[in-house]
Amino acid sequence: MAEKITVKKAAKIMGVSELYVREAIAQNVLPIGCCIKGKHGKRSFYISPVKFAEWTGYKGEEECGKE
Repeated sequence: MAEKITVKKAAKIMGVSELYVREAIAQNVLPIGCCIKGKHGKRSFYISPVKFAEWTGYKGEEECGKE
């Protein structure tokens, strides 16, 4: 099973802010996941480990060392 990629982890790996990752996903600029808006406007983000690896070349903690 692929490891979970959080917004925080994605931002750290990519060298950008968490806000950048959230906004880029929400605006379909960063094709690594999706943004789901809830009833009261709260947004949730999902980052696909496969798409993230394809986009960034990240191979996971096993090959890059534990974070």
